[in-house]
Amino acid sequence: MKLGFLFISIRDLKSKKLRNAITVIGIAGIIVSYIVMIAAANTMDTLVEQTSVAYDYRLFVMKRGKEDPTVSQMPEWYVKKIERVVNPEYIDGVSGFLWWMVDNSTNDDDSEFLTMRGLQVDSYKQVIEKYEIIAGEELSDAQKDRNYCMIGINVAEKHGKTVGNTIVLKEHTFTIKGIFSASTIIDSEIWLTMRDAQNLVGKLHKVSLIVVKVTDHDYVEDVRRQIEDNIRGVVVFEADEYMDANAEALDSFRGVILAVSMIALVAAILGMMNTMTMTLRERRHDIGIMKSVGVSNKSIALIYAVEAVFLGFLGGIVGVILGFFMLNIFGVSNVELAGYLISINLTYQLAFESVIISTILGLIGGLYPITKISRKRALDILQKFG
Repeated sequence: MKLGFLFISIRDLKSKKLRNAITVIGIAGIIVSYIVMIAAANTMDTLVEQTSVAYDYRLFVMKRGKEDPTVSQMPEWYVKKIERVVNPEYIDGVSGFLWWMVDNSTNDDDSEFLTMRGLQVDSYKQVIEKYEIIAGEELSDAQKDRNYCMIGINVAEKHGKTVGNTIVLKEHTFTIKGIFSASTIIDSEIWLTMRDAQNLVGKLHKVSLIVVKVTDHDYVEDVRRQIEDNIRGVVVFEADEYMDANAEALDSFRGVILAVSMIALVAAILGMMNTMTMTLRERRHDIGIMKSVGVSNKSIALIYAVEAVFLGFLGGIVGVILGFFMLNIFGVSNVELAGYLISINLTYQLAFESVIISTILGLIGGLYPITKISRKRALDILQKFG
């Protein structure tokens, strides 16, 4: 008997191919949007976690009340002062950095922000997270390397740059000396000598933050206290504390994604409700006859629930396929967020979840019109639907 219901569902699906195709495509489009947004959020979480791990045993020193490196500014000589006031046995290195979001837009229609980092070339290797030079050389001399830069692999791929090419920042031309990769968000940065960076953004003798590498985690609290007791107006974070303190932007990003995703999923449900309402209206005579010969409400609901579930499932499959092509074939996998180029990927888990969600949406969208008509009397259905 149940196979008979399945046969009826398949037959009904074939009878309205165009409408069902439009429904499937509509659901697929929403699933594609969902996949891209969730994949981007997942990638951001992973990158932040990787960056936090990479900065283990390091303390971040920033201006109190401005715990964002793009707005924090401190005198560059604080680096030397930290080296003096902290027990040298507790630290492996101290280095200042200047972070800045460079507006590299050429016109109103071509908006681009690049993340620049100014380096103290004599000390940055001691404290920066692990990275690999995959082409060229590192910046190593504050004078000889003026007007040179290093770029992350994401920047190189996005702009088609290699060693020896030039890149323009705020109408200043820099020659690429090296390309690096760390598999973290720094792969989207451009590194300059400190003096070049300070001149570029007009922050002479200023740094955004100071990174202190501690020799052992047992010394972290001692080093923190020595810095805060001897230098006024600064705050000291561990890597995970820093990430938590700056999680507001990431939380806002997640919130926007969640809101847009919910709107898209509601649209999918409404679309399925509309499709099933029209489908049931056209088949009211079949439904009325089935009820007249004794077919139960549950059995009638099952027939059309199978149809709604199948449409949702098919929409999910098509959406995953389209999402894969968009991310891997058409280059949508690279999105720019706050000056960082983020590579997003469709994982097997996300693909599976998307198909399950789409299938559930199909069922939810069809549930109301299916339940409504299955409970009506046969005479009412045959006389008037709805």
